[in-house]
Amino acid sequence: MRKPLLVGGLITAALLAAGFWEAYYLTNIVWVVRKAGVIWIPVLLILAALFVVALLLGPSGSAKKSGRDRHDSRTGSRAVGWLALTGLAGGLATIAWWFAYGYLQDRDYLSSVTVTTAPAPQFGERAPYTVARAQVRANLGDATGNVADTSYDPVSDRYTTLLERRGAFTGYESVATLKVPVIGAANGSSRCAFSRTADARVGGWLGHNLGRKIAQERRWVSFDDKDVYAYCDSGNVPKVVVPLKKLQGFFVVTERPAGVAIYDGKTGEITFSDGAGLPGPAYPMSLAASQRESTHAMSGYWDWLWQRGGWETDDSRVNAENNTEFGLASGGKGLYSTSLTPRGSATAITAISVIPAHGSGGKLAPLTVHRLAKPWKSPDAIAQNIRSSYGDLQQWATRGFEVFEVTPTSGETFLATIGHGQVTKYVVRGSGSLAGAEPHCLYEAAAKRGCGRVESATEPAPTTPGDGKIPADIRNLKDEELLELQRRLQQEIANRLRR
Repeated sequence: MRKPLLVGGLITAALLAAGFWEAYYLTNIVWVVRKAGVIWIPVLLILAALFVVALLLGPSGSAKKSGRDRHDSRTGSRAVGWLALTGLAGGLATIAWWFAYGYLQDRDYLSSVTVTTAPAPQFGERAPYTVARAQVRANLGDATGNVADTSYDPVSDRYTTLLERRGAFTGYESVATLKVPVIGAANGSSRCAFSRTADARVGGWLGHNLGRKIAQERRWVSFDDKDVYAYCDSGNVPKVVVPLKKLQGFFVVTERPAGVAIYDGKTGEITFSDGAGLPGPAYPMSLAASQRESTHAMSGYWDWLWQRGGWETDDSRVNAENNTEFGLASGGKGLYSTSLTPRGSATAITAISVIPAHGSGGKLAPLTVHRLAKPWKSPDAIAQNIRSSYGDLQQWATRGFEVFEVTPTSGETFLATIGHGQVTKYVVRGSGSLAGAEPHCLYEAAAKRGCGRVESATEPAPTTPGDGKIPADIRNLKDEELLELQRRLQQEIANRLRR
């Protein structure tokens, strides 16, 4: 009876040891234990303290001790009391550690954050993500794969999409590259195909899992699926770029960049580098998000605990698809940029965070929060003002036009696009604070169609009908504004005559 149990135990232990030693699972276990395990250190200390107290206050002496009972009731009561007190104190210490741990992590990331009143840099314009993603799908031609993800490279101003080959034990099928103009539709896409040799992908099964292949060559590093992107190199070979992260610290564990893994779509080989020379970002976007969120701890623990410190992202509907870490170009390099609002119910944009998207040599990249000289209106308020200012555009009703992504082009100006899900027709460039006589203007291609106005809080003085006077708000119009008003009036008259 004992022999089969012993053999079964040895086999089970061997299987567990093999599974534990397997690089992929071992790396994942280490990440879980290091990131969350330190929180349980107080629990282990409590158990150790309880054990020591039990030894010190427990029964002692010889089993044959004459005239005395080893299980004296008062000794037992005292032991139970000390054990309860130790457990209560340890429990309170554990709760305090849990509450402090997130704050200490944010304070570690906060070391890379700088807050300044210096103007934010100039950013390049780009097509909205939702429209580009739809155009990618419409330009895939005879591709049979499933879309895995669409990414934007701000330096080349191109969108790339990874297509997964259908099937359980397969890799990727191809990479589609699309140049999407800010106004209009893309004119076809280019694709490069993966070979059958390169049969791994992120989230694949067993030996077809790209994460497992990376772990077999470089342990203790990990990555976020959303950071992965692909491109076609000069030889039309697909390359999958996986920005890597490593853990740092013991009691307070945080993440650091660890270079990139590049998967060759022709040979199936994996190479590692610091990310220099890549056409796209090398810095993990998920790590940039952690640094941005660390501003919550900038004004102390209690403000962090009660969510009173730092900034958060806007929750506007117009930017719902992509409201954090915008990939934007600036000075020939790629940046992650996010528009920020104060924590609470305020919706105004009061700051813009900027962080380089290229590699940083294993250290946290510097994140700069630029306080705005003039707070912006919320993206939803800007979109609403655009609709009211250019309400004469018939496409709002006839073609279901809507306002897409309100993205910064500087610390003072924004770009918004108007169109439907497949193509943009107009762009609006303006001031984020909606200040001035012309807070924003509408463009069709390179032609300026007109400018919007912000309604004043005070009503103009009424004029007596038929007194022959020209209202003051019309006399103050510029020549081009008067011409635009005449064009809109003529258009309205024509529309009514056709009814």
